[in-house]
Amino acid sequence: MSITLETAILAALKSGSMLTIATIARNVNITERQARRAAINLQRSDFAFENRRAEWQITPAGRTAAAR
Repeated sequence: MSITLETAILAALKSGSMLTIATIARNVNITERQARRAAINLQRSDFAFENRRAEWQITPAGRTAAAR
């Protein structure tokens, strides 16, 4: 998975909003499959997490990574 793709997803989540995979895919202009894979990679790195309503949010570590 591309670091650039994960960076784009972190940027989309950076506003503090809770976004579904479909919304992330639409905002970043990628497929839902690509968005899901990148989001899971971000979750494994503790940069993002999925809540109970299947919405993704950025973590404090992700916010720090997005600021770099």
